Amino acid sequence: MFSKLEPVFNTEKVAFWIFFQKTSLKILKIQQVFLRFFHCFEKKSLKNSIFHTIEDRFLFKVGYMLKILNISKRFSSTEALSNVSFEVKDGEIVGLIGENGAGKSTLLRVLSTILKPTEGSAEIEGFDLIKNPKKVRQNIGILFGSEAGLYDRLTVRENIEFFARLYGLSKTQASGRVDRLSEIFAFKEFENKIASTLSKGMRQKVTIARSVIHDPKVMLFDEPDSGLDFKASKIFFEFLENCKQKKKSVIFSSHSMENIKLYSDKVVVIREGKIVGIFDANEKSKKFSAKEYNQFLYNLICDGEVCSSKL
Repeated sequence: MFSKLEPVFNTEKVAFWIFFQKTSLKILKIQQVFLRFFHCFEKKSLKNSIFHTIEDRFLFKVGYMLKILNISKRFSSTEALSNVSFEVKDGEIVGLIGENGAGKSTLLRVLSTILKPTEGSAEIEGFDLIKNPKKVRQNIGILFGSEAGLYDRLTVRENIEFFARLYGLSKTQASGRVDRLSEIFAFKEFENKIASTLSKGMRQKVTIARSVIHDPKVMLFDEPDSGLDFKASKIFFEFLENCKQKKKSVIFSSHSMENIKLYSDKVVVIREGKIVGIFDANEKSKKFSAKEYNQFLYNLICDGEVCSSKL
C-alpha cells in the first residue's frame, strides 16, 4: 500500500528550489551594486562609487591606512578645500605644508570627523568618515596646535588619565600608559603640576601625550612642533619614527621646512585649498641641494611669489 504513495519530498524539486534561492540572492546583490553605481553616477560621483566599491577595498588589503578621494569643503562662498586626494600607507609619515589659510587645518579637521566634507570621501582603517565616525575616532589620535585641550584645574597626570578613561582604558592601563609617555616626552618631573601653571612648551608636550594615550593606529597632528624647543621637537619626531616602525601612520602639518624635509616620507603641498604638489621627500633630498630644495618648496607654496605669511 505504501509503495504506491509519492514521497513527501521530491529531491529534484528541492534541489531546484535551493538553486533558485541562491541565484535570487546573487541577483539581489548584483542589483544593489548597480543601484549604488547608478545612484552615484546620477550625482556625478562615478569616481567615488568606484572608490567605495572596488578600489578602496583593494587598497586597504595591500597596506593603505588612509585613503582620501576628492574631498572638498565650503564655508558659504569660501572653498577651503577643493578635490583633495592622496593616500597614506601603513607606517608612512606625511607632512603637510602651506601658507596660513591654505587648508591644512581644515583637512585635518575633516579627517578627524570634526568637520563634514561638502563633497568627496575618505576612509581610515576601512571605516568611512560619514558612515562610521565613531569607529574612525576610535582609531585616530588628534592634536590641533591652537587648542591645548587641557583642564586647567587638573594636574598633568589627571588630565591624561581622564582622556585615557574616555577611550575605554582601565585605571591600570591608563596609569601604565601615562608612566610610559611621561618617560618618552620627558614630563615626569612635572606630572603632578596643575595644568594652568605650565609653560607653552610643557602644555604642548602634555597635549601630544593626551592625543596618543589610547595608542591609535593613525595620528593627525596640526603643527605639533609649535611651542617646542629644539630638544622637545627632536623627542617628538623620534617618537613619530618609533610609531613608523610599528606600522602606524601619521599626517602632520608644520611651518618648518626643515621638519617637513627631515621627518616626512611623503610631502603634500597645499595652496588655496588645492594640492599643488605630492612627492617623495627622500627622492627630493637626493636630487636637490638644501638651498634648491627650499626654493622648490617656496615655488610650490607661493606659486613663485613671495609668501605673505611665515613658513
